[in-house]
Amino acid sequence: PVRVSATLSGYYASGRGTGLRPSLLVRITELYPGPRQAEAFLNQHRGLSDRQLYSLLQERRRDWEGLNAALEQWQAGPSGSEAAQGRVQVAHALREAWRNAPLAEQNPQAARLSLVCDEPLLTLTTSFIHVRELSVAGNGITDGNANAFLAHFPEVTHLTIGNMARGIDYLTSRARPLTSLPSAVGQMSRLVSLRFSTHAPALAADFSASLGALTALETLHIDYAG
Repeated sequence: PVRVSATLSGYYASGRGTGLRPSLLVRITELYPGPRQAEAFLNQHRGLSDRQLYSLLQERRRDWEGLNAALEQWQAGPSGSEAAQGRVQVAHALREAWRNAPLAEQNPQAARLSLVCDEPLLTLTTSFIHVRELSVAGNGITDGNANAFLAHFPEVTHLTIGNMARGIDYLTSRARPLTSLPSAVGQMSRLVSLRFSTHAPALAADFSASLGALTALETLHIDYAG
């Protein structure tokens, strides 16, 4: 192993037996600051040359900056409110999920993401192809934004979406609950488990047909209080 930092031992990115340039190590730990994250990234790409690794890190850097830009725009506005605090928690979870990507193959927990959002979902530009178990709950997921958001999680196998709450948050929210199955769900070729929850007065006319198209599904839960 090669010393990456005071707390991290990594591995050479290629089989040449020579060490990585310090500039590459700095770039890796900037994107993956957790010791296990950085080490997993190095192990995952140890067959690459320095030049290939540098190119990959440039791509990851653009990806990370795109995610941060989207989150910062979504979080813009007054802070200190309950809604603002909720956005902070969602943003933190998404950033951690992105940085956990190198761990996902070996650690199932790193491939899970659970979000509770009562604010309209943000527009993502970054894909989370390593996420296998995804839960998106709260008043923030609607027919208008669910499809665009879920399209960035194409490899999900277990999905939970929607909200059953009928409390004061629902009464004061301008958002309306899900009535249809987002088309992005139909594009999740590995999906085997789906839980769909809603308190909408009625479901969309094509809801049953959309469910019927999920031929690989093994487990289905519908929580409907309409």
